[in-house]
Amino acid sequence: AKVVVEVPFAERGRPHVYRAWTEAGADGRFEVVVPLPTGFARPSLRSAFAALVRSGGGREVSVAIPEDAVRRGLAVEVP
Repeated sequence: AKVVVEVPFAERGRPHVYRAWTEAGADGRFEVVVPLPTGFARPSLRSAFAALVRSGGGREVSVAIPEDAVRRGLAVEVP
């Protein structure tokens, strides 16, 4: 199934959405690399408190992506 991950963010007050997608394996596992964590707050860049994950037209799930996971390339569990 196709998996879509979206991280809403604002850059200098302008809204954007970082969107990435991939295909889940037969076991349901997938890998997507995102360039910014959720809950990131700097004067010119702020991201939403959660990323939105959708798979195969199913329901949307909110997931927090910690800064440490982005910097170190760690896995984040998606319920």
